[in-house]
Amino acid sequence: MSLATVQVFASYADLLGVVADLPKPGLSAADVNARRLAEARRLARRMPLALQILWTIWAALAAVNVAVWFLVVTTVEDDVYPWPIWLLAPGVALAATTIGVQAIRRQRRCTKTKEAPALRPPTVV
Repeated sequence: MSLATVQVFASYADLLGVVADLPKPGLSAADVNARRLAEARRLARRMPLALQILWTIWAALAAVNVAVWFLVVTTVEDDVYPWPIWLLAPGVALAATTIGVQAIRRQRRCTKTKEAPALRPPTVV
């Protein structure tokens, strides 16, 4: 955008569109790049929504089971079988699935960045 174009703007509101992508005062380019990279890493580490829902369901069921088991243990004089331990099997399966999904996502992200085609000028023969 040229200086002549900017001088035509009538108000500060018009200029906001021009300076919207500039870093805030006090932030260096290195700070801005570091924040962008950190945000990209955070989004890359984020778990898919389906896995978040499955982990929430598993945690809720485990919490209810442990709470009920604790109430039974405190109210019964005999030994009580620790049945909540059986929830470890689905938890381990869910953990393995989560690790696998995240590994696949990481691998796809790495291959996508490595295989990004470089823009080259056309060659004249």
